Amino acid sequence: MERLEQGIGHVDKDKKIVIIDSCSSEFNRGSYCYSPYLVYSAAKTMGYDVELFENFSSADIDTLPKADIYLLNLSMYPQIEHVRILLRFLTQVSKNAKVGVFGYNPIAREWSMPQWNLTQEELKLGLTNYINYFDEFNYILLSDCDMHFREYDGQLYPLFTTYGCPNGCAFCPATVQQKRRIVIELPQVYENLKQMHEEGRNYVHYTDEDLLYNTDRAKVICDYMTEIGDFKAIALASRKNLNRFIEKYGNKPLVDAGFMLFEVGLESAEPEFGSTMGSQKSDVTECEELANKSEVPILWLTLSFFPGETIRTLNATGDFLKEYGFGHRVMCDRLATNGTRGSLGQFFQPYHGTPIFKDLEQTGIMLSYRPVRLVPSFIPYSFLRCKIEKVDFNEVDHFYYDLYEVPNLFNYLEPGKTIEQIVAEQNEMNTIDACISLAISARLKVIT
Repeated sequence: MERLEQGIGHVDKDKKIVIIDSCSSEFNRGSYCYSPYLVYSAAKTMGYDVELFENFSSADIDTLPKADIYLLNLSMYPQIEHVRILLRFLTQVSKNAKVGVFGYNPIAREWSMPQWNLTQEELKLGLTNYINYFDEFNYILLSDCDMHFREYDGQLYPLFTTYGCPNGCAFCPATVQQKRRIVIELPQVYENLKQMHEEGRNYVHYTDEDLLYNTDRAKVICDYMTEIGDFKAIALASRKNLNRFIEKYGNKPLVDAGFMLFEVGLESAEPEFGSTMGSQKSDVTECEELANKSEVPILWLTLSFFPGETIRTLNATGDFLKEYGFGHRVMCDRLATNGTRGSLGQFFQPYHGTPIFKDLEQTGIMLSYRPVRLVPSFIPYSFLRCKIEKVDFNEVDHFYYDLYEVPNLFNYLEPGKTIEQIVAEQNEMNTIDACISLAISARLKVIT
């Protein structure tokens, strides 16, 4: 099959385009994982005959219509095999069709697939208009639909006002795929909010990497939300920019606008370790001050098993979340794995293209080459070689072992033993589950 030129604009309007989003065990969307919907939105807005196949499996290949262009989403590692099969067998559907693979470019590049992308202008068009096609999508709400807290009812709808992130954090593929931030002009943001309000979609999950990156811009968005009224919103923000907003404007604009939660990256509460992960110096004191200052609740996002993780770093994060995190009974069941004391948040994943990727085999063990963010794929030697100094069962909360469906391994915990030794003693338990169990014990300070 022929490879596509970049962008949609060069394609004749009489051509049929089919977008295929292969099924995946990864169900946590964000950033470039929305790519199939953004491509569909851009093509549809430009007037193309386009069809989107969501959650596509290899068994569905006989349902595909003939097309001139096939665009295959490869945003997540578990999609690799499906995309490889499609590249081989799409010729049986339309022999002379052209094909392109989009999503997360480093994966396609590693497996020598025909890379394709929207132009920056087309991507912005997709971001601006995809709210027009909510009713045509089956799964766009997959990871952003619930209200996070048990006390709230309703359904959230994802909304971009910006796309991409220039921060360049060592673990983050989003900044690899789109480092230059695309900004939607404020009049268009207003139009989108107005349209969502008129359609009864008043619960918004802002899918920007940092909604508050520009303090004054964020303030006028808040003012517009307040003017319309009835919004409830969740957004991702950096601690630096949330702190800056509150210092300049106070909490009132955020509360009045309807913000009920900010998701803020803590990553780790051990300052020296946390600083190795991102582009900002990790300042836990700043996080503590922000936790006390913000009138909008904060869900502190954490990352486990980054190279350098130890029992001590897990202890520190557990202590911080004991003081400033949520109780697990407050959160929706699916979200109790983040922002609560014994939860492990997202697991560090070995993504191609990230600055840290090339050195990972020297710093830990690869458990899978098809990483999924909610299951460990990498365990650092720094954690495995940690020696237990003390065992204390006074603060055990068995909820977390049950949440992750792992035994507590209490019978194996002894001062002087290393994590690696305890993992090796498990005859009926895999390395992933054993490390999860021991990391939970470190978060709860069962082991120090």
